[in-house]
Amino acid sequence: MNNIISEQNNAGNIQLLKAQRVAYTISKNCSIVEYVIVAISMIIPIVLIFKPSLNQQSSVVIFSGLLMIISILLDGFMKNRTSVAAKIQEQFDNNLFHLNWNKLLCENMVENEDIIRLAKRYKKNDLNNWYSTEIKSDLNQEIAVLLCQKTNVFWDKDLRKKYKVILYTILAIYYLLIVSIGYMKNIPFESFTLIFLPSLTFLKYQIQLISNQNQIIKKKESIITKINELLNTFKTTNNLPDYSDLREIQNAIYSLRTHLNKVPNWLYRLYKNSYEYLTDNSIRMKINELTN
Repeated sequence: MNNIISEQNNAGNIQLLKAQRVAYTISKNCSIVEYVIVAISMIIPIVLIFKPSLNQQSSVVIFSGLLMIISILLDGFMKNRTSVAAKIQEQFDNNLFHLNWNKLLCENMVENEDIIRLAKRYKKNDLNNWYSTEIKSDLNQEIAVLLCQKTNVFWDKDLRKKYKVILYTILAIYYLLIVSIGYMKNIPFESFTLIFLPSLTFLKYQIQLISNQNQIIKKKESIITKINELLNTFKTTNNLPDYSDLREIQNAIYSLRTHLNKVPNWLYRLYKNSYEYLTDNSIRMKINELTN
């Protein structure tokens, strides 16, 4: 038996959700500044194509380096906020799943004062029923945990696949545009190389984003495979997963949560309703399959 659905909505756990949401939002807001820097690095080559008089080698090199340094500094701050958010979400999951804190992996918990300070900044009241209400209380605790863990992984994995397509499309369209304009303007190769230089910040950013998406998607697919194996074992043998299995999966989920480059909020909101519907129905079907 489990109390996940009732416990997830108690005041202490809602406070954890509010705090982690604010911490992630701070990190994502920093990424907006990074988007601006990237946008500048994208626009400069186009300006230099149409305004060759601005194409001063020393200035272009210095400005390009400055953009890269600012981007690197932002990464450091974003990693810190993302780590805080991941720890708070881990505390939330540990509370519901009755798992011990893994100090070797997660180090120290976030201080209560910091959680209260962050949660106070969240003004909405939309975090009830974080996990699907289809996970009824008469379901075994271990199976309920596996289904929640699978929900955590599947939703994000699928969104990242969509996000990756968007990133590839932007990258291809931008450089196709730059090369086409340069060709039509008959710009010499040496001048075009200098014009191309400021966009390296954008190129670095896009490649890093795409690479991170690929790594995370691959790891999440491995987690889903592991969860499905445990669920199938329960179905065929009625053997529940061990605590060590649940902890191993949770460790992997936590590690992935500490990664930067989260899926943008607008993409999450775009698919939120459809994924909630998909999650509820998928869990309902899986429970029927396991219990009948």
